[in-house]
Amino acid sequence: MNRGIVPVLVGGALYVGLVFARNGILLLIGPTDALPPIWFAYCDQLLIALATVVPGFAAVWLYRRSGFTVGAAAGVLGVIAAFVIAYKGLGKPYLYSGWGSILSLIVGVVSNGLTNGVGGMAAELVRSTRPPSNNTVERDAR
Repeated sequence: MNRGIVPVLVGGALYVGLVFARNGILLLIGPTDALPPIWFAYCDQLLIALATVVPGFAAVWLYRRSGFTVGAAAGVLGVIAAFVIAYKGLGKPYLYSGWGSILSLIVGVVSNGLTNGVGGMAAELVRSTRPPSNNTVERDAR
């Protein structure tokens, strides 16, 4: 297997895990006709924020280069995998049925590709060993 495929698969699996963890929490709190508990608001926002950046960050952290490309690929793969698991595997429509479901998939692919690409660029920046680009910063004495 190609060395570049494994980090993308890890990032995609991480995205699927975060999305279904959120769905599992939704099932735990019970019926949605009442207001959810306050802890859910914090947990929900945290899981959404993590799912939009962490899979791309993790993929590039493992791959160590091609920040935006690998991060975006991890995000796209994660959205497609979550769609297939939810729509085909669980027998539930992802968000809508028919064209609405396809449109939801397209929007998810584009938005998660972009946000996980940014996460990948962040990972590449954190992992880089280049000296700072600001000339006023003193370099380490070696």
